[in-house]
Amino acid sequence: MSRSRRTLATWLVAWSLWAICPPPGPHPALALAEPMTSRLQLTSAYLYNFLLFAHWPEDGQKPAIQTTMTICVLGDETLAEQFGPVEGKAIKGSQYTLRVKSIRAPLQDADLDGCALLFIGRQPGLPVPELLARLKGRSILTVSDRPDFAAQGGMLALVEVDGKLRWQVNQAVAEDNGLRLDAQLLRNATAVIKAGEGH
Repeated sequence: MSRSRRTLATWLVAWSLWAICPPPGPHPALALAEPMTSRLQLTSAYLYNFLLFAHWPEDGQKPAIQTTMTICVLGDETLAEQFGPVEGKAIKGSQYTLRVKSIRAPLQDADLDGCALLFIGRQPGLPVPELLARLKGRSILTVSDRPDFAAQGGMLALVEVDGKLRWQVNQAVAEDNGLRLDAQLLRNATAVIKAGEGH
């Protein structure tokens, strides 16, 4: 099997395992999928799936028929490259096709145009609190694997628990920015910050 076919197969396995996740309880995809994937591949699969469990507000400025959803990756070009097998293809379970945009620091406002999800990498020197302050009021799902990201005001933080990749949710910030997260995403999080809790 070629490398591209193996990578695509990994994506399909990760997605199918997520889709059949029986709530509530720990997410079964991780225990099964993690040994067959690298950390980068697993992170990219999570970002892809987060698009399916978040809902953005209607925006009268957008075309009546929006055809793409964009994952923007700041400060991690290697992660952005992981989306090659699925970029430009239909996002399963939606009417959109996937677009991925790699962004280099310093972040410009124009870089955020069209971003549905922004992943903030671990590149040294990225001013995370200032970045999140700039995003206030914008309906962009923010995700990172940086320590304390949810507590700092990020919406979804990827964290390692018992050797497995899981996530924390800052529901208060998401709602303040017009995003609604599915109950399944909240149920399977290791922590959920609600209005009035560290916000």
